Amino acid sequence: MPLLLNRRQVAMLFPMEAAIATAKTAFTVLANGLAVMPQRVGIRLEGQAGTHLSMPCYVPGEFPAHSVKVVTVFESNPLTFGLPTTLAHLVLHDAETGALLALMEGNYLTAMRTAAASTIATDL
Repeated sequence: MPLLLNRRQVAMLFPMEAAIATAKTAFTVLANGLAVMPQRVGIRLEGQAGTHLSMPCYVPGEFPAHSVKVVTVFESNPLTFGLPTTLAHLVLHDAETGALLALMEGNYLTAMRTAAASTIATDL
């Protein structure tokens, strides 16, 4: 059974220190050509005035990882539905079998990645 992790659970499991360390490793792996991370794919949902973005990534190795971050952007969400404009989720798959391992709230992960990247850039 795959894990379903909400924002609070993701935050408990992935504090800022972990985000910085993970981002450093991820940037190094990517710079060394050891990850597969194509450009994001986006489609406009004209009838809904929304956008869908998909961002796949695969990192082979001792602990292989395969994920897709799925983001939707709907400008009318706050006023019409009381939802954030941007909603993100991370889908984590078993890299050997393709089985779904987890579905995680992704807005927190996106914010942590941005903060970690800024911290790393400032340090450099």
